Amino acid sequence: MSQTFDPAVAKALESAIGHGPPLEDAEWRKLKELTIHHARDLTGIERCAELTMLFVLGCDAVDIKTISRLTSLKSLVVTDSGLTSLDGMGDLSLMQFDISQNLVTDLTPLLSLRNVQNLDTIGNPLTVESYDEVLPELRGRGMYITSSDRSEWELTLRMQEAGLPFICYRADNILRLASPGFRLTKLPDYGHSAVTEDELRKALDEDPQRVYRLFDRKDQVWSLE
Repeated sequence: MSQTFDPAVAKALESAIGHGPPLEDAEWRKLKELTIHHARDLTGIERCAELTMLFVLGCDAVDIKTISRLTSLKSLVVTDSGLTSLDGMGDLSLMQFDISQNLVTDLTPLLSLRNVQNLDTIGNPLTVESYDEVLPELRGRGMYITSSDRSEWELTLRMQEAGLPFICYRADNILRLASPGFRLTKLPDYGHSAVTEDELRKALDEDPQRVYRLFDRKDQVWSLE
């Protein structure tokens, strides 16, 4: 029986192999690196049994349990996506792990991973425990970690606690406002509006719904970049 793939996954497979599904068994084993943009369903990628590098960019939903079946993975990048939980990472022996600009709150599952050398958690609404306790413990083990500074993290946490679908992060000294996953945009990894801490903090203090207007500036800002 042939398997139906999300169009974005099928496109990624075609780019990597030279043609879309169906793939021969030998072709599945040949895959070592895969980049998936804007998928809504990652079902089927578990067949890439020899994959060592996976890039999941601007996708939603993302279930780490599906990815955890790829036990050969050494590098995993999931950015600007609807990843919410790290539970069920299984026996992954990752060395590089990037979950920047997602909706992850709890980092405690990472405490069971012993091989990770580099970790990026920028832009996630981490709990106080994850930010103040888990991150320092992981750093103490020698892991190199890139994370939001306290002011960015607190603003992201405030937006999530207010029920807003936003996170913020800093890139090239510019604070960006983003909405991971597909709740507000079909292209969650593009067009992140530039904001200042003061205007974002003021909006949250006076009327959190004003953050939507800050987010809607993305097209104008993106056109200038």
